[in-house]
Amino acid sequence: MEKGLYEAMKKCFIVEDSSFVVALMNQADSSHTKALSIYRHLKQYSGQIRIIIPTTVIFESLFALIRIRIPVEVAQEKLWKLLMISDILNVTIIETTAIRFGNKIEPLITSLPSNAKLPANDLIVLATAIEYENALVLTFDKKMKTQFNSFYPDIYYCIDRTEENNFFSRIDSEI
Repeated sequence: MEKGLYEAMKKCFIVEDSSFVVALMNQADSSHTKALSIYRHLKQYSGQIRIIIPTTVIFESLFALIRIRIPVEVAQEKLWKLLMISDILNVTIIETTAIRFGNKIEPLITSLPSNAKLPANDLIVLATAIEYENALVLTFDKKMKTQFNSFYPDIYYCIDRTEENNFFSRIDSEI
């Protein structure tokens, strides 16, 4: 295969964390405008990126939206519309996925202090990113960034303008 053809087929993978998805879905969220701006910017890369949303992120986002009193039907519709975008893939997390991710996520888990809480959803997001060719992680969760950045440097806390710029620069370098 010619190098030019391979380069044209190359995709950049981005795993979205629930903190970003919830901000995007909730107009009352203080980060909604920022999330919407990032979403619109990502649309410019249509066909060149794949956004990965693990099933656990859908669950956590739905629960968070219901908790803030968004009617369940509205929350479900918003999430459904998001998942119907052609550049977005929902990755189903099943038992065999956990077994397959085990070796990849072990270094992250064992690096935590023995008394640390295991943020299961964050670890699933990171394991998914590792699985998808060291994908970029888009988050609005500063704790996720600070807790795991030394072990997984491709976490972008895009509330921060510099992080957002670095995130989009990285996408540009990948495609």
